[in-house]
This record gives sequence, structure tokens and C-alpha cells, in this order.
Amino acid sequence: MKKEGFRALISLVIFILGVAITLPMATGVLLDKLPGHGEITEPDDYPDFPGDPTDTDAEITSDVPVETTDGVTTETPDTGSTAALPDDSSSDPVIITEPVTTEDITTLPPVTTVPEVTTSPEELTRPAYTGSDFPWTKVGASYFSDALFIGDSRTVGIRNASAGRLASAVFFCDIGVSASKAMNNRYEATTGADTSGKYTKLGTFTLTDLLKSRTFRKIYIMVGVNELGGSIGGITNNIKKLLETVRTACPDAIIFMEANLHFTAEADKRYASQGKSYMSNARMYQVNSNIADMADWDRVFYIDINEIFDIAGGTFNPEYSGDGVHPTARYYREWADWFYTKGVIKQG
Repeated sequence: MKKEGFRALISLVIFILGVAITLPMATGVLLDKLPGHGEITEPDDYPDFPGDPTDTDAEITSDVPVETTDGVTTETPDTGSTAALPDDSSSDPVIITEPVTTEDITTLPPVTTVPEVTTSPEELTRPAYTGSDFPWTKVGASYFSDALFIGDSRTVGIRNASAGRLASAVFFCDIGVSASKAMNNRYEATTGADTSGKYTKLGTFTLTDLLKSRTFRKIYIMVGVNELGGSIGGITNNIKKLLETVRTACPDAIIFMEANLHFTAEADKRYASQGKSYMSNARMYQVNSNIADMADWDRVFYIDINEIFDIAGGTFNPEYSGDGVHPTARYYREWADWFYTKGVIKQG
């Protein structure tokens, strides 16, 4: 009996030892069959996942071209794509959650280069007068004793109808005179008419000879209407040449550049119907504007009779004229009186 008990105990011990030896082996086999278990590997042995931060050679799941510079891979990703980082970066991948579009870019207007404006010293000191706002001085009859009037048929009318107002002045004028003719032709120089309408002839001169014959302190110039058939530029240049001729001969004189008298509206239409559209107020305005630009308001001044002879619309008052071009005698006398309100007194 004792022998049988001893044998049973020995068998139990052997069984227990066998279980203890075989159980770990069986457990290892079973664990080895489960996912994620088995041999531990190094990071380099991980499979390639797109966008994996440890693998710069990973394929980028984006249609945007990739540029690699000095080991840095950059791109402009689409929505949800991952931008690859440099090899030595330990940062998490950057996820772009909003698409980049051209509408997100604010485009600044192009820079416009403004040319530098240079102003001459003469222009800096030149007052910006228009003529009507100049501080004119009212003068008497003696003011015109050393004055010369150069002009066309309108100036002839002033001479003839001024009734003694400009009797002491000298007139170099004729019908049809232009700037070019005034510089090149010979004309009869006269005094202004006296109260009886008579004037004195002083002889025939070229303008250059007349300017040398005596000292003129004031010179009035009105030309342009008889050359309206030419180009505005040509007319302007001829008047400038006339002005320079006078300034050269009489450097100390005060020069009054006169605006050309406008036409009446009826005369403007009449010339157009006759095929003389160049004889128009529109062209006259341009010529007068260019004449005004010749004034330096120091020695050369601009005066405009249209300021008292025009009606609304910038045309000559038809009540002042018989032909729409020239004033009647009464208004020539008013023109002469108007000169008395446009005096310039230079000191020294």
C-alpha cells in the first residue's frame, strides 16, 4: 500500500515538472502567431508609408510637382496633402487644411513712375495772371505819348475813330496785316486821329526802321485774324517772331499782346457757309490762348478786349458791329477808353 502511494506522488511531481517545461514553449508559439508580435525590428525596417516623416524618399500623394534643394523637399500641397519635412526634422508632418488659390493673393497695383517736373527759375517767379485779375493802373492821355500800336484793320479802326483819345500815339497798321507782313512790309506810320478824325502821316517805314526812329516805351500788338487759314502752330510762331523782333529793338519797352476780337455768332456761321470754316471763333480762341501764354507779366502783358465786347457763349456782341467782325465807331471809342484802364507803370 505504501509503495503504491509513493509511486503516485512521484508521477504527480513528474507531471507537474513536464507542464512547467512545456507551457512556456507552447505560449511562445501561440504569441508568435498573433499580429504585432515576434522579432523586434529597427525603424529603418518599417514599411514605406506615404508621407512618413522618417522617409524622404516616400511617394507624395499629390499632383503638385516636388522640388528638392539641399535635402529639403518642398511643395504647394492640395487640400489634405502632407508636406515632407527635411531628413533631420523630428517635427510632426504639416497638414494643409485649406487650399491655396490665387484669390487668396492680394495683388498690389503696379508702381507708376512719375517723371520729375523741373521748373525754371523764370517760371517760379512768374505770376499766374489771366489778364483780368492783374492789378492794372488807370492812366491819362499822356501815357500814350510814347506808345506804338501795331496791327490790322481793327487797329486801323481804333486809330480812325478814337477821337483824340490816342492822338499822341504812333500807329503802324493797315488792312490785311499779319505778323509776317508786319515784320517784312513797309507801311505808313501815322499819329492817332484827333477829335475831328484827322491824323498825321509820319512816313513809310519797315517796322525795324520805325522802332529805331524813336524811343517807344509802350508797344501794343494785335495780329492773327488775317492768318487764320494757316496752322495754329504756324500762326503762333509768326506772332512770337514779331514779339521777339520788338523786344530786341526795344528791350525796355512794356509790350501789350492783345487778344484778337471775336466774331459774332452770325459771322461765324456765315464764314462756315462760305467754305471758310477756318475763320471761326474756335480757332480764334486757340490763337488767343497761345498769345496769352507769351506774357511774362514783367515786360510782356496780355490784354483781352473780349472781356467787355463778348456776350454769353463767347461771341462778339452783334449790337456793337455792322459786319460781325469790326466794331462800329462808337465802340471803337469805347475800346480806346478801355486802354486807359490797362496801364502798367514800371519803376526805373
